[in-house]
Amino acid sequence: MQQTHCGEIAHNTMGISIRNYLRPNVTNISFTIGIAILLWTKQLTLSTLPNETTHTLIDGLSTPLSIWLSLIITLASGYMIFMLTEKFNFIQNRTYLPFFLYILFSSSQADFYVFSNGKVAFLLLLLSLWEILSTYHKQEPTKLVYNAALLLSVCILIAPDFIILVPFLFISLFIINNLSLRILHAIALGIATPIALLGGIFYLQGTLEKNIIQFVQSYQIKIPTWDTDKLTIIYHSVLFILSLVAIRGCLANRFQSNINERKNIQVIIWLYFFISLIIALRMGRNTEASTAFSGIISFLFALFFSINTSQKNTLFYLTLVVLLIAYNLIISYAGIS
Repeated sequence: MQQTHCGEIAHNTMGISIRNYLRPNVTNISFTIGIAILLWTKQLTLSTLPNETTHTLIDGLSTPLSIWLSLIITLASGYMIFMLTEKFNFIQNRTYLPFFLYILFSSSQADFYVFSNGKVAFLLLLLSLWEILSTYHKQEPTKLVYNAALLLSVCILIAPDFIILVPFLFISLFIINNLSLRILHAIALGIATPIALLGGIFYLQGTLEKNIIQFVQSYQIKIPTWDTDKLTIIYHSVLFILSLVAIRGCLANRFQSNINERKNIQVIIWLYFFISLIIALRMGRNTEASTAFSGIISFLFALFFSINTSQKNTLFYLTLVVLLIAYNLIISYAGIS
């Protein structure tokens, strides 16, 4: 009896110390930002850098400006992920682990050091997700739904791959609130507004047909094959397996959460599914969804490592994630140095 009590005390002490270390405070967040700045600044000393995956919103960016813009957007996205966990109670104990993991994943991939449309699109996607989750228990959520649809529409115009997320918008709103006729109208209006405005601008400029053709051509689907890029496919496969483990851990503890938390986790899992679908369809070449994929798996890993689960299992999978990030860093610097 006494040994059991002592074991519980030791277990709780270890748990408290870990939670204290991961609590969001000035020291921890400053340390993470410092790591990001150090890794991004290192890119300025390299002779060659990876090219952007597609044409960016801002043409003619110098290399230093592209790197600093990428860092700013990455930090903003990491902060949004952290705020999502704070606002919508994904994790019962306050932690900055989602922010920390996202910064590490983003800092360990060569393509993420430069400014790209995918980074902007992911930030808009997080803002859209914020609006979606905010509709919970709202009697009149049409304004929030309109904002979510509008942000997702702009996201798609910036990074066309994200058009696959349109069904996610309907599914997530059905989970969080409902799909009444008013909400369906708000979704349609929100999606149509940016398209109509941009289409009008292109029409006045006489470039509407050209831009439509360019937009359609961006949907050339490439079926994944092992002859394309074995290293890329193996890397994403390992991430996929680890993510499934994280999802299983989150769902195993779902009955310890309230209804709102369970609904929020379901939405994140559905978002992970659709982002993974984009990655699978684009396997063998870079995609603008890679940033979103890193963000979502960072979110899932943070949830998994923060729930009450076996310490041995948590330590094992945390070690795998750390090794994966270290491997990414080595490949990143080897490829661009």
